[in-house]
Amino acid sequence: MILLSEKKALNPGDSAFVQIRFNEAIPACVADKFILRDYSNKFLIGGGQILKLSDEKPRGKRQKFVEILHKLEESISCKKKIVAAMSEDEQTGVIKGKDLITEMGLKPEIIKSYLKILEEMKLIKPISNGFTGATRFEDYKEKLLNIIEIENKEKIFRHWHNKAHLLSRLGISSEIGETVLKDLVNLGKIEVKHSKVQLSRYEHNLSTEQKKLSEKVLKEVQTTGITPKQASEFERDWGITEAEDILEYWVLHGELVKINQNLFLTPDWHECAITAAVDLLSDHKSFTVSEYRETLGTSRKFAIPILSHLDDLGITRLDKSERIRGSKYENYSKK
Repeated sequence: MILLSEKKALNPGDSAFVQIRFNEAIPACVADKFILRDYSNKFLIGGGQILKLSDEKPRGKRQKFVEILHKLEESISCKKKIVAAMSEDEQTGVIKGKDLITEMGLKPEIIKSYLKILEEMKLIKPISNGFTGATRFEDYKEKLLNIIEIENKEKIFRHWHNKAHLLSRLGISSEIGETVLKDLVNLGKIEVKHSKVQLSRYEHNLSTEQKKLSEKVLKEVQTTGITPKQASEFERDWGITEAEDILEYWVLHGELVKINQNLFLTPDWHECAITAAVDLLSDHKSFTVSEYRETLGTSRKFAIPILSHLDDLGITRLDKSERIRGSKYENYSKK
């Protein structure tokens, strides 16, 4: 049954609020669009949009009911404008509540209520400084996973990828990017460690040649002790452009420890480097680079980056030109 709420008749091309009553419940949601057809004669009656759902007949004066329908229509229109504004903003894809207040001329509490409803309907996604479209946001998540997979294929030995680089390739702001990463972490799709990102439970599938190359690099580092060949030297002497990635691969498998982007040590020599610094500071208040170099039996080329690494670990601390005990020295001296 179709009942007109504000007119006695509805001519072709006219529009009005109507009540449509069904004998049985139908699957429908507010804001859904619909088309009515005459089943027996198979002609189009009209179409519209659902403003209100109810299993009861409307009570009270008709004029009051029509006013309610006007407000519902305005509400849906405003929500559409909010979602559209987020979709049209190609630069950032972010809309702030205060901007909507200015643009739409509505009270803050009304905008806030609309945003809450849209979020519950999963049409928008809250981020750190505003909102973005939910569909666009889901697309970003899918694209980021694809980018990581492509990077894994292009750089087979690399498993951790620079966060800023990934978001740059995705072409989104850091505000949206951080929320995308957080969502993917919560879904168990990726792992984030500081400024690095990797797929969860990612495994390297090396070819026979790649395995041989990586094992050759590892053996070279293992046999050269505290003065190992560095990443840049593998590239210069052996022509291996992915040397750092290969060394990082062995860090992942516990065979090496990263000192910096160029220098990697075996776990045994890394422990020796720590012990040398701890022993020097157990007997003296401080020590110089030269004293450490002599104790460890290496050169300044290796002693300086190793000491910087120990500073990062909190074992030592640079004081003018000497090293003194760091904030975590006691943790290592008891080992």
